[in-house]
Amino acid sequence: MSRFLILSLCLFCFCLKSAGQEIQWMVRGELDSKITEALPVASDSATLGKKINESLLFLQQRGYLLAQVEDSKKTETGWKIILNPGSKYTWTNLGEGNLPLRIQNRVGFRPGRFNTSAINQNELERLFKRILRESEISGYPFASVRLDSIRLEDTGIYAVIKYEPGQLVVYEDLILPDATFVKWEWMAAYLDIRPGDIYNQRNINNLNERIDALEFVELDGPLTIDYSSGNARVAIPVRKRPSNRIDAIIGFLPNEEGDGGLRITGEAELHLANLFNSGKIFDFHWQRMRPETQFLEIGYQHPNFLRTNLDVFVGFKLLKEDTTFVTRDFNLQVDYRNGRHTISFLSQFRAARLLETGSDVEVLPDVADFNLNDYGAGYRYDRSDAGWLGFKGLHFSAEFTVGNKKIRRNAAFPDDVYDGIDLDLIQLGARAAGRWGFQTGKKSLLFQHARGGWLDSDRLFLNDLYRLGGFRSIRGFNENQFFARQYFLYTIEWQLFFDESSNIFLFADQAVLRSLGDWDNPTGLGIGLTLQTGGGLLQLAYAVGRDQNQPLDLRLSKFHFGYKAKF
Repeated sequence: MSRFLILSLCLFCFCLKSAGQEIQWMVRGELDSKITEALPVASDSATLGKKINESLLFLQQRGYLLAQVEDSKKTETGWKIILNPGSKYTWTNLGEGNLPLRIQNRVGFRPGRFNTSAINQNELERLFKRILRESEISGYPFASVRLDSIRLEDTGIYAVIKYEPGQLVVYEDLILPDATFVKWEWMAAYLDIRPGDIYNQRNINNLNERIDALEFVELDGPLTIDYSSGNARVAIPVRKRPSNRIDAIIGFLPNEEGDGGLRITGEAELHLANLFNSGKIFDFHWQRMRPETQFLEIGYQHPNFLRTNLDVFVGFKLLKEDTTFVTRDFNLQVDYRNGRHTISFLSQFRAARLLETGSDVEVLPDVADFNLNDYGAGYRYDRSDAGWLGFKGLHFSAEFTVGNKKIRRNAAFPDDVYDGIDLDLIQLGARAAGRWGFQTGKKSLLFQHARGGWLDSDRLFLNDLYRLGGFRSIRGFNENQFFARQYFLYTIEWQLFFDESSNIFLFADQAVLRSLGDWDNPTGLGIGLTLQTGGGLLQLAYAVGRDQNQPLDLRLSKFHFGYKAKF
């Protein structure tokens, strides 16, 4: 046994020696000590040549343009490399030549900046790339740049920049073959390709990304650009894809009034994209999940408002909470798009009113009459690929609001209910959400969704708060069951596809939330099935929920039924 251990240790030491043989550098000439210390000191036989080439490139990037290895010898401990770095070359002067001042300022070039500095090929290459990139977005896609008037002065080099812009290019036409489903004028404004405008290579590079962001259109082949006599004709083959959507959840329950009738409960959502063939969007959402409780939301989005990169959204929300209160929200939002990034500015007005009041109120209750004017800003990043069901990539959004809330006196309450209460308040709010998904196998996908919200004011009411629970948030609970001034909700869902659009999925929803008082941590667990039908998708989900007032009990489980149709 001891012999085996000794033999193993010897072999181990031999392997370590072979894997990291010493490199001894013999330098002929002068070389900065810091550069010498940065050279590799060990290598194996297989990678020695690569290490030598990397070392020569390292020296050339620091001004030793003529560095070379004169000889290499094998020694008992490794390798002996004879290196001749040659002279270190510096810039005597790198002049601006005929480079336009506008481009100098845009790329950060200053005459004299390189003087006396070591010649660095990478730095010079980066400068030239910045010059060409600036030319491409300014109408000169065929510009070229090089060094001119090069002179060698001892170990210094004198040169000037020679810039040739080429011909100015403007857009002549945007060609959309067979694209009768979208207006040419709107598409030209959306893609920022208008006849007569100066050519911009950045717009061309972003064309695929911009088209992918449209839900009602997709590429039908590679785009082509024809350059002729200073004109560019951009041809983009596109085809229509289904984008209008109807979602529905419908239930029939016995009428609680006991008259033998039926009470209709459920949810319906209508999404219409590309209205009037100009990218406009209309949304309608109605929900009635409990007696006397209804939710209505209507929204309209106008993209490329006045042919700019601004999108304008207006919306209205109404929530009637049984016979307790009603809130009405009016929203206005302006989005500025820049590639995958969107910056938003928003305004919201909320009017909250009580529907019923008690006759013996002595203190202001948890629901009240008030008006709230909110103003805020938001940010959105979208690098996702959302197929019919599968969501891959990343989507992130966040917003912050500050508002003025005015509590209104209710005529049914005694005046002394409002004594000592500040009726004019500042209210803050913030929300953030992130969705990401990735494939875990050939036919499986892992989807995750995290979202949170926060409200703060000297006095908050139930009709101020966020609403959670149900098919779209915490499954296993009634719709809008929870009120939250602060919450964090995390969803994880694993989907196994058995054809292009049908799958089974397992999910878990975990929340941490606080209402006006205590904290709660509701959990929803379940399984679901999505089936492709002739007209759309049928989604079934069975979920059981648990919170501080409800145990994890199968007898309290919920069955969610949904239908999605695209046209």
